[in-house]
Amino acid sequence: MAITDTAIIKSPSPSRCTCGGAAPSPRPSDVAALARRACRHLPLVPAVALVLLPKCPLCVAAYLGILGSVGASAWLREAWGLPLGAGLLAFALGALALRALRSQDHRPPLLGLAGAAALLCGKFILDATPVLYGGAALLFGASLWSVRLSTRRTASTSPGQQR
Repeated sequence: MAITDTAIIKSPSPSRCTCGGAAPSPRPSDVAALARRACRHLPLVPAVALVLLPKCPLCVAAYLGILGSVGASAWLREAWGLPLGAGLLAFALGALALRALRSQDHRPPLLGLAGAAALLCGKFILDATPVLYGGAALLFGASLWSVRLSTRRTASTSPGQQR
C-alpha cells in the first residue's frame, strides 16, 4: 500500500503541513496553560536542589569529577569565574574596610584594592600568572597589615591600662 500525495493533503493532523512552511505556532491559550502547569511545580525546585546538594566533601569531589568529565568545567569557569571571583574579592575588601573603620587607618584597604584588581586582571584579562600571584600576595599582605593594626589598637585601648 503506497501513500499518495492526496493522502497527505487530506490528513487531519495539524503538525503535517504540505506547503513546506514552518509548523503552526501555538495558540496563546496553549502557552498560558503550559505556564500554569509549570508554575504548579515551581515550589518543588528548592526541594530538588536540596536533594542534589552534596552532603560531604567526597560528594563534592564526585560532583566536580562528573562535571569535569563531561567538559562542564570550562563552561563553569567562563560563566561563573569572574562573577564569583569578584564577589569573593568584594567580601574580602569589605572585611578590610570594616577593620579600617575600627583602626582609623585606610592604607590596608587601598593595598587590598590594588591586590584585588591585580588578581582579577591577572586571572581574567591578561592571563598572566605573575600578576595573579602578585595580586594575591598584595591582598594577603593587606590582610596581615590590617590585623596587625587592629591588634595594636585594641592593645593600646584595653580597659586594664591606665593612662
